[in-house]
Amino acid sequence: MPRYAIYFAPRAETPLHRLASAWLGRDALRGLALARPEVDSLDAWRCAEITKSAARYGFHATLKAPFRLAAESSDSLVEECAREIARDCRRFTARLEVQTLGPFIALRPAVPVPQIGDLHETLLTGFEPHRAPLSEDEFERRKKVPLSPRHLELLEQYGYPYVLDEFHFHMTLTCALEEPERRLLLSWLRGYLKPALADETEFDSFSVFRQPDPKSPFVAVSRHWLA
Repeated sequence: MPRYAIYFAPRAETPLHRLASAWLGRDALRGLALARPEVDSLDAWRCAEITKSAARYGFHATLKAPFRLAAESSDSLVEECAREIARDCRRFTARLEVQTLGPFIALRPAVPVPQIGDLHETLLTGFEPHRAPLSEDEFERRKKVPLSPRHLELLEQYGYPYVLDEFHFHMTLTCALEEPERRLLLSWLRGYLKPALADETEFDSFSVFRQPDPKSPFVAVSRHWLA
C-alpha cells in the first residue's frame, strides 16, 4: 500500500537541491541516481552507507510525516487539499546552516523562524483527514523508541510523535555518526554547501511525495506554490 508525505523540497534548479541531492546520490524530484562528490578521508562505499536512509526519502524537510491514505481519501483528494492549503499560505525565506542534530548532521535554521512552525502546523492538521490511523503493529513499533508522555500523546493523535511543540525543522544529510567522523563530515559539508547557503532559502512551495510500496524510495509527485 502506498504512503504519502508532505515535504519542503527546494526547487530542482536551485543550487541547494543540486548539491544536496548529489551528496545523497539521488534526485527525488526527478527519480534519478546521481554521482556523489568525493570526500577526503572517506571511501565512496562509506559515503553511500552514511546517506542510504536519507537518500531513500530524498532531500527534504518533513512537514507531515509519511502516512497511508484513509479509506475515504484518494490521490485526487490529497491534491485538492494541497492546492487549497497552498492558496492560504504565504511565502517566506530563512537562512539555513549545516548543524549537528544529536548524532546526525542536518540543515537547520540559523535562527528561529516562526513561519516554518506555522506552515508545519497548517499542513499537519490540514492533511489529517486524509491519514489512515496507525495499525497496532505500527503503533507498537513507534513505541520501541523511548518517548516522553507528550510524544506518546502526539503519536496517538497524529500518528507521529515529533509534531507541533515537538517539531524541529531539519533536512537530514547523514545517518547517526560517532566522533571523529561526525566532526570531519560537519566541516566538509559546511564547505561543500556554502555556495548554496550564501543567500536565504526560499520557502515558496511544499511538495507531495509518494512511496509506492515499503521497498521503494519516495518520489515527488506534485509541487504546490504558496501565495
